[in-house]
Amino acid sequence: MPLLTLIIAVPTILGLLACFFLPQRTVKYAALAIVLIDLALVIFAAGQFDWSGQYQREVQSFEHTVPSHFQMREHVPWIEPFRISWTVGVDHLSMLMVLLTAAIGVLAVLCSWSGIKKREREFYFFLLVLQTGIMGTFLAIDLFLFYIFWELMLIPLYFLVGIWGSKDRIFATMKFVLYTLAGSVLMLIALIWMYYNNGYYEDGVFQQVKTYSFEVMADTQAEAGALGSFRTAFWPFLALFLAFAIKIPLFPLHTWLPDAHTEAPTAGSVILAGVLLKTGGYGIIRYCLPLFPDATLVFAPLCTWLAIIAIIYGAMTAIVQTDIKRLVAYSSVSHMGFVVLGIFSLNAQAMSGAILTMINHGISTSGLFLAVGMLYERTHTREMSKFGGLCRNLPIFAALTMVMVLSSAGLPGLNGFIGEFTVLVGSMSNVPIMMQAHENPAGFAAAMGMTQYTWFIAALAATGVIFGAVYLLIMYQKTFFGKLDEARNGSLKDLVPREWLQLAVLSVAAVWIGLFPRPILNAIQPATELALESVSVSIMLPEDMASVEAEEISEEEWAAAGETEDAASK
Repeated sequence: MPLLTLIIAVPTILGLLACFFLPQRTVKYAALAIVLIDLALVIFAAGQFDWSGQYQREVQSFEHTVPSHFQMREHVPWIEPFRISWTVGVDHLSMLMVLLTAAIGVLAVLCSWSGIKKREREFYFFLLVLQTGIMGTFLAIDLFLFYIFWELMLIPLYFLVGIWGSKDRIFATMKFVLYTLAGSVLMLIALIWMYYNNGYYEDGVFQQVKTYSFEVMADTQAEAGALGSFRTAFWPFLALFLAFAIKIPLFPLHTWLPDAHTEAPTAGSVILAGVLLKTGGYGIIRYCLPLFPDATLVFAPLCTWLAIIAIIYGAMTAIVQTDIKRLVAYSSVSHMGFVVLGIFSLNAQAMSGAILTMINHGISTSGLFLAVGMLYERTHTREMSKFGGLCRNLPIFAALTMVMVLSSAGLPGLNGFIGEFTVLVGSMSNVPIMMQAHENPAGFAAAMGMTQYTWFIAALAATGVIFGAVYLLIMYQKTFFGKLDEARNGSLKDLVPREWLQLAVLSVAAVWIGLFPRPILNAIQPATELALESVSVSIMLPEDMASVEAEEISEEEWAAAGETEDAASK
């Protein structure tokens, strides 16, 4: 059974039938049924998935047989003259992201039931198409197919914000589209370069394939290896990285995000924060690191400092916001800075923290946007000055929102603390792997520029946690505590079952990950090892020595190499 293809196609195919052929009053029920079916398929796939991290089988790629760690692989030739195929598969990283996407998709439909009053058919159809685009992005192996789904995500979100957004929705929509299209053009340039420079590793030596193909990854990260040296990979790496950095978004490419979040309907903000931003981090881990390890090493210090700026800038900007939704939007810039910091620390601990932070951000920030949406439906304002004392007549709402606030602030015992703490500890522990870069002159120069400041980098990043607690607690205090200044707020009704169920599910997930993080960290570990494997190979086995096995060097030869430092470099 083509299970992964069904996971991708079900939202759009069933959504098309349901949204345009069923009575208007049943559309939202049909949309909920569709996302629940998709969630059931994803859970079934997760049950069939081998979580041990030992899975590997031989697949035919590049006219060569190579090992693949992707499971449930589905391959159907599509545009054969260009060797483009429908090739989808799932590994630990994509499985976690698909589970998150399916869960957030259900919440996005539920939070729209009372908020969307016009053009319901079109709204739910675009929402379901967006889920198809995100699922395809996480499951595609063929790079051309990945690009198709990457672009597909743009179209429904354009309509969701442009039609159902707030008063400045057109400006926010155009800004989002222009930024995203700029990244897409850069990605396309990089993919064309990779089309003409694909290959695979055989016995540690990179073999370029003469037949052009978009199957650059050869279905596996470690065997795909470096597409050339840093000199030849500089521009394609930069183009691909910028495309992903815009989506994360990383400072200074972040300015589209606050406007898009502020003007989007609640469901759009939930999906945007919950999963869409994760496609940028996913792309860096999936493509930039394994395909361009030399360039990754050289750019790592710059990306690290940009991540630090994003963490501090996003948090400090959030402090001065008066619009609650805009405050949460800037908090996303700060939190995703931790993701970039963890990725480019280039060690297993920080990388695991980055992946866990992506999941945690999807839980906590989605919860905050749901809470803001529920508050807006009742008061039609998001200004903190219009609230105060809401805990008196909205106790359930106040309690569940507090869990989301403390989760986002990184309180120990909740999920946000585990991810950010792991990133901070890992960012101070990148010396061992980076110091092995003696064999790679360009990588070593960049590595030394970073290892000298690891403690300072971690200290700066930690200030983002402090600032995060400041703006989140100020927002919560102004909204739920103090005097009930607005008389109309005294008549507000507490959450209905549909609403508290959404926040309760996210709260349970936040507490569970915070108290018992080991299962999810175990699930993340194989993805971390695969992401870093090719970078480690690039550090220890440069092109001019890749064919030399360490065990071939005798102890006498090693001792004769000279002093310890010379021996280590040789």
